[in-house]
Amino acid sequence: MIAILAEWRKAHGILEEVRAAAEHYRGPVPKKIEVGIIMYIPATALRPTRFATEVDFISVGTNDLAQYAFAAEWASAHFARLADAFRPAILHLIQMVRVAVHLRGKWLTPGSRIDSGMEHAGGDILVEGELALSSRIGSWCAPGPLHDAAA
Repeated sequence: MIAILAEWRKAHGILEEVRAAAEHYRGPVPKKIEVGIIMYIPATALRPTRFATEVDFISVGTNDLAQYAFAAEWASAHFARLADAFRPAILHLIQMVRVAVHLRGKWLTPGSRIDSGMEHAGGDILVEGELALSSRIGSWCAPGPLHDAAA
């Protein structure tokens, strides 16, 4: 989980070292490897522009994002109802990320299925509009109501 840009930069630096070593010992490798993050942590989702500027793509881990945003544990029947990716606060975070990614020409994918607590009952619910593959081909790329707020 990447929480701050310094972690991303360190991980990306390690990847570049490994890429260079592979090229040295094995021969030519792609100069550019598309690398991104899965956004699980609310602190990361609240600053999507900073990450979208540096990564090639962002996946949103909706289940974990909801769980961490509401400090709600899936295993607790009392708190599981709070860890719902359909709650307006979570949808707002996803929208902020979507707009930031779109404005930088990057791509966005869902990092997991949204199950709204139904996973434990045996039923997964997929949100058709959200899970439209990626922003390059899906509905996540279109600027939405937060377009002006994200600028």
